[in-house]
Amino acid sequence: MKRLLVLCALLGCGSPSPGAYSAADTSDSPDGEATAASDELGAGIPDARPTIPESSAYTPPLPDAVRLPPFAGARLLERPGLGLLSLRIVVPRGSAYDPPARSGLAALAAEMMEQGAGSMDGFELALAAERIGAEIAVVVRRDYSLVTLDATADRLEPALALLADVVLRPRFDAGEWARTKSLWLEDLDARAFEPGALAPLAADAALYGTDHPYGRPVDGLKAGVEAISLDEVQAFHRAHWRVDAATLVAVGEVTADGLAAAVSRAFTGVGERDAPPELQKSPLAPTKAWPRLVVVDRPDAPQTILRVTWPGPSMQGTDRSALEIVDFVLGGSFTSRLNSNLREDKGYTYGARSRLPTNRGAGPFTAGAAVQAEVTGKALTELLAELEGIAKSGPTPEEIAKARASLRNDDVQAYETVAGAADRLALLAGLGLPLRYDVDAATGRLRPSEETIAEAARFFFPDRALVVAVGDRRTIESGLKAEGIDLGTPEVRDAEGKRR
Repeated sequence: MKRLLVLCALLGCGSPSPGAYSAADTSDSPDGEATAASDELGAGIPDARPTIPESSAYTPPLPDAVRLPPFAGARLLERPGLGLLSLRIVVPRGSAYDPPARSGLAALAAEMMEQGAGSMDGFELALAAERIGAEIAVVVRRDYSLVTLDATADRLEPALALLADVVLRPRFDAGEWARTKSLWLEDLDARAFEPGALAPLAADAALYGTDHPYGRPVDGLKAGVEAISLDEVQAFHRAHWRVDAATLVAVGEVTADGLAAAVSRAFTGVGERDAPPELQKSPLAPTKAWPRLVVVDRPDAPQTILRVTWPGPSMQGTDRSALEIVDFVLGGSFTSRLNSNLREDKGYTYGARSRLPTNRGAGPFTAGAAVQAEVTGKALTELLAELEGIAKSGPTPEEIAKARASLRNDDVQAYETVAGAADRLALLAGLGLPLRYDVDAATGRLRPSEETIAEAARFFFPDRALVVAVGDRRTIESGLKAEGIDLGTPEVRDAEGKRR
């Protein structure tokens, strides 16, 4: 048992809090056995760290573009011999198409699609999916929405029949609507007590404004949801959930001919309609100036959620290869600069991350962490310093090599499973990206020179950043003052992102 504890200490497993123990901690072994065991386990380990080999190219599988009327397009990735099938129907419209006064409309329409379709109510629909070993989900993102279904390959026909009911024939029952809307409003009330949800909500509202498609939360604001009627939900579905504007994604043990035959039977009788509403145009940049500091006050909160954000690059028409490498080094992994500093070195947080946006337009770049309230000022100092540091000097050659190798592994994992590959292809379809996007991105990350990557790193300089802090206002303001951080008078917002 003692040797197992020593091994865990050496490997860093099971630590109850960040930075709580070091590998050399032997306080649980008064008889000195841990030291001997440590010497034994360390025998033969070289002093120098292993070098990271130059990353080789990995080419993600290229799906076939298949013509499958009545769909606008179809993407097929055959995985023979697995006996599995993942289907996605993707429409390029999401919560960005909510009218400003009806935020949550797209999400509620999607929820109602799960509450009954064709001749089945919600329970019967779920039971029908369960009978074929599947589960149906309707998911809404900012720029697109999709229906997902995973099943065994021999269930292609009934799976497509269920998807056709959900997409073409949702019931929109008045009784289900009353129940769904009531529960939705309860969830929005509960959201006010989730600090992790309040930070992006306040950040987006301050950065973009609630009149902007990216300035409202996907699940809506309470006033908007309260105003939505069942007629409006049905009208949204008719306008946006259109097969002639949708892409069918199929991954698994299925052929183009087999898929075409099954689609023609399941979606028979679907004719042409008026042109769908125009897509939101990229890059959808913010149309307003934003403050430097936003505070969502949660008196006596033991933690502060810190979020540093500003508009990032669209995924359309932008070579993000160099930016992705820098972002990975900055906050894209457990060993990133942010996590190594704020978690491992300082012990301020359980994890710090950064993330480039995955949007059709100029979505938000974010970096942040949940930190102990009493170190809010110190944590923000370190966070801004890491952003400024990587912007000024860029990653080291060793960091670049590691980022390329790790991003290659991420590409492999994205296509490792049938469902994972379907989700990835659905995202690309939803954002209007070409079939070759992942293929070109994977090889593109090997091209940028150190100089090109250093130049791209300038994007991360935080001179135009919006800082959002969710926590005890007095603690936040005193912590920033103690660190000499002057971001001006804080703009205080409530749990729905509205200015107080």
